[in-house]
Amino acid sequence: KHMYHHVLSAFYYATGQLENSLKELELNLGTTDQASLGKKMEANKYISALTNAIYIADKIGNHKKSTHYIDELKKFGATLTANEDLAIKLFSSVSSIELSLHLRKGDFQTATNSVEKIESELEHYDEKIVPIRRAFLEFKIAVVNIGTGNYSEALKWINRILNDSNLDKTEDIIGFTQLLELLVHLELNHNNLLPYSLKNTQRFFKTRNRMYGFEKILLQFISKLIKCEDHFDRQNLWEKMYKELAKITNDDVFESVALDYFDFESWAESKLKGKAFDVIVREKYNRRMNVA
Repeated sequence: KHMYHHVLSAFYYATGQLENSLKELELNLGTTDQASLGKKMEANKYISALTNAIYIADKIGNHKKSTHYIDELKKFGATLTANEDLAIKLFSSVSSIELSLHLRKGDFQTATNSVEKIESELEHYDEKIVPIRRAFLEFKIAVVNIGTGNYSEALKWINRILNDSNLDKTEDIIGFTQLLELLVHLELNHNNLLPYSLKNTQRFFKTRNRMYGFEKILLQFISKLIKCEDHFDRQNLWEKMYKELAKITNDDVFESVALDYFDFESWAESKLKGKAFDVIVREKYNRRMNVA
């Protein structure tokens, strides 16, 4: 029964039917045998189902449900004193989710307040944390710093991911991190580093079998921008890139997944309109909440 609802939930998510995906997750959560959660496999299933439910509930604008499931996840975590593996998984899951929720709302200050504790836990668990989980947290911390305008600190976290020898270099997060590095170099006016960084990123994407449309748009934009000196031509490039990103993320459920890493569309809009990135993200989130 668990597998049936799990597969259905995955199918609905992949086809953009998020409401139905959440219903299947909730059916799984509702049939969980609480007495069996002492077993590692069952606990892992429970944590995964709760984590997915939080993510989808927030994505469809159901803040009440996402908050409820976060509380459930934390409550369950308080019972895991004897199992370090599950405690590590729970730490990375809760930290990643909470940062994601703050970032999606544009609440970068609250996210910043959480980072110090997360850094401490990362140091405490060290290499016991699976490299991909560590990389996701480091990526989100980099985004937090971008949101507060602390680009040099963001670059530090970006370099930690790119220099991690234990991380599989074929993982999607490597590509997203390289794109984030380009963005930060732009913000810091690292004009001497941009061409080198761009070539590295282009080389990485050529080695993969597929490429998201938004990745192609960003790379083409930066390639043109670094050669463009005229102010009005640069503005035209920003406008063209923003419109292309907005269209592709609205039309394609798979392309919109990119926004779960970083809201490249809002970043482009902020540069085009001359408004702060966090303001644009908050405005977008509030519009979505009003529609929901």
